[in-house]
Amino acid sequence: MTVRIEGRLGGVTNGYDFRLQGNEAGLSGRIGGLLRGKSVKLQRRTSQTNGRVGGVVVGFSVSGEVNAQGVDARLGGTVNGDSVRVEIGAQRARGRFSGRLSGKDVDLTLGAGQLSGRIGGRLDGKDVRARFEGPVELAVLAAVLAFKALEDQNQREQRAGRAGRDRRG
Repeated sequence: MTVRIEGRLGGVTNGYDFRLQGNEAGLSGRIGGLLRGKSVKLQRRTSQTNGRVGGVVVGFSVSGEVNAQGVDARLGGTVNGDSVRVEIGAQRARGRFSGRLSGKDVDLTLGAGQLSGRIGGRLDGKDVRARFEGPVELAVLAAVLAFKALEDQNQREQRAGRAGRDRRG
């Protein structure tokens, strides 16, 4: 079985494209662009999914169960990671993306080879749209991985901006 997932999370200026491909044994591809993006390499055994998004220093691990009923995974480490629990139904995928400070809702509408919706709230969330061939749970996982990658990037840029202002005066 061939898997292909292509989508966009967020807007034109503050968003990420994502493109993943693979089969039942694993997924690989890219979230984001050449400069601000991250490579994805995931291995799958039955419903267990493990791997990495990004590099050793700037990236996060992925570990959890991904099947037709939903996604239950840990993105990142014990201290700086996020838990994801999304239940997948016939027409919707709903759940929670829980971070260090506060969680975010996952609310996606599922169609024939497509998903669309929002991860996060009205003010701090991101719209997502994707087309896919293969299991819907992998498309849901791809959308959540893109959200985590973009959130991590935005936090790094905010910290770097504060550090620059602190040094100036």
